[in-house]
Amino acid sequence: MKTSLILLLALLFNTTLIFAEPLLFFVQAVHPAILFAVEGILVVGYSLNRFLGDFSKAVEISFDSIEVFVYKKRR
Repeated sequence: MKTSLILLLALLFNTTLIFAEPLLFFVQAVHPAILFAVEGILVVGYSLNRFLGDFSKAVEISFDSIEVFVYKKRR
């Protein structure tokens, strides 16, 4: 959850830098293609994080019922 929140905040910040006119002063030296590339990387990272998080919950394996070593008492 924390990683997803950080990625969403980074996506929001990067999108703001791309489309906000008042912030043009701060990002004048940065080429827009770099910002779009970072945006794409952030979207892929967020999607991958969400997929792997859901996937790990779906394939959780429980070894509670497996009896590998069964000891029988000698009579």
